[in-house]
Amino acid sequence: MIDLPNESNEERDALPQSARTVLREMYAPPADPGYWSQLEARILARVRRDGPLGWWTHFPDWMRAGLIAAAAAILIVGLVWFQDRRSDQRMAEEQLLQPLSDDVPVLVETMADEPQRKREATLRYVITR
Repeated sequence: MIDLPNESNEERDALPQSARTVLREMYAPPADPGYWSQLEARILARVRRDGPLGWWTHFPDWMRAGLIAAAAAILIVGLVWFQDRRSDQRMAEEQLLQPLSDDVPVLVETMADEPQRKREATLRYVITR
């Protein structure tokens, strides 16, 4: 276990008096009593000049990023569509080029006279499809 000194956080983290004095001077409110009314007048003048801003006024800043994102999305969708179409074409070619002799034994077995053999052949045919 580590032995910590008994000083409190306030004592350990306290700033020197000179630093506190400088910070108080930096963040002190202005001494001029008319400062706040002048600040208010400047803010209100700016609001009146610019008028009320709608939510749509922020979109021009995002237009470039939106166009890039839309282009990327279109490109990705196009690539996926092209890949899917190519895959479908390959599967169709494989089905056309597959020899028909694979289906013949199943058909011959289903035409057999024995009912047990017919059931087995039908089950095998259903399972393989």
